[in-house]
Parts: sequence; C-alpha cells; structure tokens
Amino acid sequence: MAGLLRTSRWLLVGPILIGLGAFSAWPEVFECKDPLGNTLYQDSPCPLKPPEPFKSPARTPAPHRNETQREDVRRLLLRKMACDSAVPGFSAESAALFKRWRILRRRVIAQVESSAEFLETLSKLKAGGSQADGRTAREDEADYCRESLMNEMEEEVRPVDSRFSSPERTWQTFQRALEGANRDLAVSCLTSSARAEHESPLRTQPRERLWELADELSVLEFKEDSGPTKTAVAPTSGGGERRITFQHLANGEWRIAGL
Repeated sequence: MAGLLRTSRWLLVGPILIGLGAFSAWPEVFECKDPLGNTLYQDSPCPLKPPEPFKSPARTPAPHRNETQREDVRRLLLRKMACDSAVPGFSAESAALFKRWRILRRRVIAQVESSAEFLETLSKLKAGGSQADGRTAREDEADYCRESLMNEMEEEVRPVDSRFSSPERTWQTFQRALEGANRDLAVSCLTSSARAEHESPLRTQPRERLWELADELSVLEFKEDSGPTKTAVAPTSGGGERRITFQHLANGEWRIAGL
C-alpha cells in the first residue's frame, strides 16, 4: 500500500518538476534600447548606458577672408593717418606708394571707409588727438613709419613672384636659400613681422649653421588649414615638432610668418 502511494505521488509531482526544469532551461530575455531608441530583445544584459551615435568633431570655422582683408585695411589706414600726423614729411614721402595701394585695394577700402565703425573711430581720434590702436605720436616714430608701414604697403602692391605663389613654393625657395647660404633670399621669404625676429640670425650666423637648419627642416608636413594662414610641422631630432606658419599676403604671395 505504501509503495502504491509513493508511486501515485511521483505520477502527480513528476510532470510538474520536469516542466519546471524545462522552464528554467529557457534563456533569459532582456528588453533593451539601441542608440536610436529602438527596442531590442537579447539574451545578455543591457549595457549600463547605450552607446551614443558617432558624431564627427566640430570644426572651428576659419575667419572669412573678406573680414580679414577689411581688418588689415582698417589697421593700415589708421596707422597711415598716425604716421602722417607724427612724422614730418611722411605724407608727401609715402604719397605715391599710398596711391598705388589705394588703387589696388579700392573695393575693400570703400567698404571700410564707409562703415559706421571706421567713421566712429575717426571721430574719436580727431576728438581725442590719440593715435590708432592705442599708439601715441611718440610711439609711431619715423623708423616704424618709413620701414614697417611702407614695407607692408610695398609687399601688397608688387606683382606676385612665382617663387612665393604657394606655401609649398615659398618653403622650397627658403630651403634653397639656406642650402646656398643666400641670406637675402632667405630673408625675402619672411613676412615683415617675421623679419623683425629672424632677419638678424639669418644674416649673422655662419653658413654652416644655415646648412644645419636646412637639414633640420628638410621634412615638412602641411596641415589642412584654411583662410589667410597655413601651418606646417617639421619633426625635430629630439622627437618633437617645430611649427612653421605661412601667411597669405594681399598681393597673392605666401610668406613665412613664424619659424
């Protein structure tokens, strides 16, 4: 009788246990969201945070070339006025060059001189008697006016030299100048502001040092810059990098602005 009861219990409980065992063997299903918000069902736990869709890095827009030209013209006009006021005879001395520059940049000059900002600056200068860009008459002395300012105007009005028609051509010209110890040509590859820093070393260092510099800068990688400047990188012997900056002048030439 006892054996019959045990057999009966197994007949009743056994199917239930077998069913539970089969149910426990089913894979667990997880409801997840993909990066776009769609529902997904999977057999592995959802990630703690859905991966975000790939976004290309934002690029900082380069200043518009027309805006850069207007700012360059505005500064030169104001400095020319300061030099005319501070240096006796400078107005007559620079008249022919200034006329050529005005003809070449006439469209941009017309935009600048008719702008409310420029007219307001002129009013303040006339009312206060101060010079442009914070300069006083004492600071805008003859050497600055006759060298820096007039050199800047001369660079803009001269025809494009094919040796400086692109950053790559300018660099090739500079390399040849160093290899041949042609100091005048090396200096001519620089902008007027770069000459203030680099002209003296280029003219006074022994030619062996110029050859060494040519070797150090023999490999140059140009970056994809835009606008009036372009940057290149030269690897150094110590494993670092040396950055070279090129500037696009108003007459279309490219010169080295930083070494």
